[in-house]
Amino acid sequence: MAFKPLTVNTPTGKKAHILAEDDAALYDGIFGEDCVLKLGEQFASKTISNNVIRVMDGVVAVGGHVGRIIKGDYEDMMIDNGTADQKRNDLIVARFQSGGTGGADTYSLVVVKGTPGATAKDPAIVQEDLYAGGNQRDYPLYRVRIENLSVVGVDKLFKVNRNFKVLAEELDKTGKKIDSVNKTLEERTNGKVRVYQNGEGGNIEITSKDGIKWEIDANANHLRIYSFGSSNKYVDYTFRYDRAGGVVATVEEVSKKMDKHTVVDNVTTTVAGTVLDGRVGKRLNDSVVKAQSTANTANSTANTIKTNLQNTPITVGSAYGVTATAYSSIYMESVYFNGTNVGDSLAAYTQRNFGTLPAGHRPKTKVQIPVSAVDGLYFTIDTNGIVSMRNEKNTTISFGKCAMFGVITFVK
Repeated sequence: MAFKPLTVNTPTGKKAHILAEDDAALYDGIFGEDCVLKLGEQFASKTISNNVIRVMDGVVAVGGHVGRIIKGDYEDMMIDNGTADQKRNDLIVARFQSGGTGGADTYSLVVVKGTPGATAKDPAIVQEDLYAGGNQRDYPLYRVRIENLSVVGVDKLFKVNRNFKVLAEELDKTGKKIDSVNKTLEERTNGKVRVYQNGEGGNIEITSKDGIKWEIDANANHLRIYSFGSSNKYVDYTFRYDRAGGVVATVEEVSKKMDKHTVVDNVTTTVAGTVLDGRVGKRLNDSVVKAQSTANTANSTANTIKTNLQNTPITVGSAYGVTATAYSSIYMESVYFNGTNVGDSLAAYTQRNFGTLPAGHRPKTKVQIPVSAVDGLYFTIDTNGIVSMRNEKNTTISFGKCAMFGVITFVK
């Protein structure tokens, strides 16, 4: 079967049809790249000694396959001794090895040892495309630089993926930048150039540094340049349009009207004694209208994306000291579990309910993650929206006071 449905209910008793590689394909499409997520300490490193580099808690995605060091925990990576008078680069990588469709996979942090020499080079790693059927993919997290017998530096190589909240904040900043472009020509020239429209058509008003105002318009289909001057004396240059021939006057008339000034067809000249061609006004107006329209469209699009990416918190409830809170966007739903359980005893296949997600915020199929502190206990969200911690073992489980953390994310 070429097409494989995922978020569907299968008949009772039929084996689970969603595999790790199915979830990995979904996450790879969402993240778009190998990355460390913006959670916890984000795999920060600490140099403990020349033989131990400690990687702190966080979440990593390699080819869409997600792995984590739980909050407050860490993993120590062992570095072999250096060589006298030699340099070496080791790489700390997150390595995923596929067991094939439905097979047993391996996923761990490993040290790939480099070769000592006069010049240090990074060792070769395997980065096959898991989605295309590759068997191994290494995602480099750190380069450990070793000279002689000492670690002299640890270089961060991974990228921290921006979550929806950060992306929304960046879009908001982009929107403000777009707003700054969304200004009229008058604002950008401090009122010295103004483009407007009246009964005569399009108009351009230009003010000199001494306050003299000149206007260009298309009065009665003729190009007119006029000014009242500093003493309120009216000056008018009109170039008549010949409707039959489509010509503005004649070369001789234009030369006479402009007092033999040079006509320029641009808005960048700084040569004294030149005047603007009448067609410049129309182009200026068209450019301003086009820029205004583009800025308005971009601003509207940015605001729509920002709204769609914003997370809305939904309080689900608490049970035995652990609280469940949902965060909802138009695309995804995440339920966070956090707290210290006071201790409990649950019979086989029973559960403690936190509360119920409202309609429109529920998964299309039951989703679970294990509670790391208690074997057999799972944070669970059913299709009816009930959020619980459930005993999935066929025997009673009992446990004392312990910290519980976790998050379930699903596409709406």
